[in-house]
Amino acid sequence: MRASEKARKSRLTHREFAVEYSEDLYGELHVDLTIPVYSTGLVAYHTFTEGYNAPEYAVLGYLLRKIFSVIKEKREKITISPPPLRFFNFIESFNKEFSKLEEVKEEFPEGYFKPPSYTDPDWLVMAYKSYFLAEELERIKVGLKKGGEEINKDLIKFIMWKLYELYTFYLVANYLESKGYEIKKEGEEYVAIKGGKVLRLMFNAPLPYSSLIKVDEETSAEKYKGRPDITVVRGKPIMPCNHH
Repeated sequence: MRASEKARKSRLTHREFAVEYSEDLYGELHVDLTIPVYSTGLVAYHTFTEGYNAPEYAVLGYLLRKIFSVIKEKREKITISPPPLRFFNFIESFNKEFSKLEEVKEEFPEGYFKPPSYTDPDWLVMAYKSYFLAEELERIKVGLKKGGEEINKDLIKFIMWKLYELYTFYLVANYLESKGYEIKKEGEEYVAIKGGKVLRLMFNAPLPYSSLIKVDEETSAEKYKGRPDITVVRGKPIMPCNHH
């Protein structure tokens, strides 16, 4: 969803050069193209036009539809019956984001696939990552594994990482509860309260007091900051925890 939101903003605000013809000059003169038409009373000039139909948006439209199709197919084959986890409501969050994806994909042309390029905008790079993950999901059959079928170890490793992050969170949460803390969710954070003591539990989030300010010419260093599985904060981080 982040990719589509950034693409939507770029689509509405991005400007690119275009060449237009007119009897009057409304931009920087394009000499080479003006010479053939000058006798007709026209001049060619550069102007800005919305990059609304740039090819990258067509590629994004294709990727979003493919991602949606794969997720929809897998979701329909899985019956979810266990009670929701404490502190997290993954099903509600998933359904909310999935509905957004269903709507936002229609804002972009159906498009076509092209291999990634180093010139791709950052939002298209993000979409490619989700697309290739969806491709891996598409190869996984819901049900029993056939004999001799190769397991996608990279995808299994990815899932295990996410499960370990949850495991780490619940270890800390259960310990604090055993010490008399009450844990609540406030916005995107979790707060442990015991009398006048308040601890913030930051789950898989960048450290708020990171000393990293800038990376080369990047406008933001957020994606380079450490993201411990869980950080307990009381004024300042007192227990960042990460797995290796």
